Amino acid sequence: TAPTLAAMLSRCDLPNLRKLDLGWNHLGDRGAELLSRSSWLDSLRTLILRDNHLGGEAVRALAGSPRLGTLEELSLGHNPIPGSAVKSLLASETLVRLKKLDLSQVPLSVWELAELTKKYGSVERNG
Repeated sequence: TAPTLAAMLSRCDLPNLRKLDLGWNHLGDRGAELLSRSSWLDSLRTLILRDNHLGGEAVRALAGSPRLGTLEELSLGHNPIPGSAVKSLLASETLVRLKKLDLSQVPLSVWELAELTKKYGSVERNG
């Protein structure tokens, strides 16, 4: 199950991992929360979590994770992310190196899109 996968990954020791693609794994909010606390995320540059049934709790956990300070690319497209969680991406003080954010098929207001683009540079909308 997805929580089992996330729990297993949270116990791994992968200090040199730079890219992790967990797309289409049905992690859900709980799985993403467990993942966001993994110590080995410290060196990660790219995290792909497309189509994982991630909602607000998952996005808030990722946006607030001190483990993701080196992340340059984050893919959250094709998830049912509410507007309140988009605000946590805007308020994030840990995603300081993020340059590319994939929010394909996530409903965004014009203002949210403009602010996310201003903060992160590239926001993908059609993938």
